[in-house]
Amino acid sequence: MADEKKTVLVPVRYTKAEDYKVIYVNGIYGGTTGKGEIRFDLFQEFTHSPEDENLVIDEMGTIVGHEALESDKQIEMTRERMVGIVMTLGTARAFQGWFAEHLQRFEERLAERERMLFSEEGEDSDEPTGNE
Repeated sequence: MADEKKTVLVPVRYTKAEDYKVIYVNGIYGGTTGKGEIRFDLFQEFTHSPEDENLVIDEMGTIVGHEALESDKQIEMTRERMVGIVMTLGTARAFQGWFAEHLQRFEERLAERERMLFSEEGEDSDEPTGNE
């Protein structure tokens, strides 16, 4: 019993900052700072809407489609930086562990859904299974 360690439960309350928001990102760009921290921006990558378009309207006056007008401009991609993040190496390693764990769970759930989907399709199929 001499090696028995005493533990204490510490309650943790999660709150949201007043300016908290959920954002969509589909890219990341960054590197290290001069102080040895990790800095990166999360961004959204997209193309722009056309400057002009024609609406296709049927005889009842209902919009049934649209056609972008030709433009001399080259199509360009925009990467709109949504948020910049700076963290220590220790925090980055904690993030890495958290992401790895959650990605594994997500991939397992996805694989299970696919197995269920394909097994349901096989039950209703009229195709021979080779076990007849």
